Amino acid sequence: MDGKCICGCLLLECWWTISCGREEPKGFFFPRTIELTGESLGVDSLYMTYPYRLELADSVLIVMDLHGTDCFYHALSYPGLKYESSFGRKGKGPREITACTPMTVRNGRVYVWDGSKSTLLVYPLSALDEEDSVRRVSFEGKLPAAVDMAVVDDSTVVLGNLTGESRLILLPASGEAQKMFSLPAQEDGTLPDPKTGYLWRAFLSYSPESGKAALATQFGEVLEIYDLTDSTQQVSMGAGGVPSARKGNAYGSVMEGFCDVKWIGDKIYALFSGRSREEKEEAARSDSRIEGGNRIYVFDAKGRPETCYLLDRFIDGLTVDTTGNRIVGVTTSGELPFVLFDLPVR
Repeated sequence: MDGKCICGCLLLECWWTISCGREEPKGFFFPRTIELTGESLGVDSLYMTYPYRLELADSVLIVMDLHGTDCFYHALSYPGLKYESSFGRKGKGPREITACTPMTVRNGRVYVWDGSKSTLLVYPLSALDEEDSVRRVSFEGKLPAAVDMAVVDDSTVVLGNLTGESRLILLPASGEAQKMFSLPAQEDGTLPDPKTGYLWRAFLSYSPESGKAALATQFGEVLEIYDLTDSTQQVSMGAGGVPSARKGNAYGSVMEGFCDVKWIGDKIYALFSGRSREEKEEAARSDSRIEGGNRIYVFDAKGRPETCYLLDRFIDGLTVDTTGNRIVGVTTSGELPFVLFDLPVR
């Protein structure tokens, strides 16, 4: 055997030894990672206590104020970001809201779920501040508390289920609620205890074009895609793994996970944090309160990673302007509530 052959065999043996001893990398692999720098903007004549979620419909940007004093939702002109009106008045009246959830904007309407009343309120975009134009859809039966809602059609909603008995609740206005899908299996293949369902609290978005719902877990790093038309599912897991509680801490996980998810067109945009609870607590002690995430994962409709955007700041919620090719963020971590991130031209 000549020297070249011996050398080649040794190199092959060395590569094989290293490869066999190396564990497969865990987590999402993104073919592209792009850094984005944001521009902070404010809005005159609008005060918000906790700007939390955004939805964009052509020339109207809807922002949700989670702790709104009088109204939970506000409409702004876009892209100028001029205040137009407020709606979703806080109160116990028939057209008022007690427990707000993130809104859905579709077909010239804004849909809002009042979790305390099991009621869907439908506002026309053309008359958001006219109470007489609000349509009220009531749902029967006792329902568990829900912090996220998506609209399937004018009389059907899908709720995230916090009880651990299922991942989703499909709820028609006329008919019985349908519990759909179980908690995803853990890395060893076993199913979580339903009693840990509170740890699996996830943000929800729905694609009417595909009939699929996306869930992004608040703790850990799990993206779930559920097809409501044929009951199939796709679960993808990042390096953070499944949600898990620290021993002696019933309120959270060792890692802060996703903060928002949006299904826009055929893409899923998921805002991710990845901070440990220690990092968050340390920031709070140093008076540098930071909420939300600073990474946006983009997946295709099957949950396959495509792009990771690294943001220069933390935001609480997002939407995407596909026409203007930018991401619009909202934040409670700075003096100005809105942030624009221009996307690179492909």
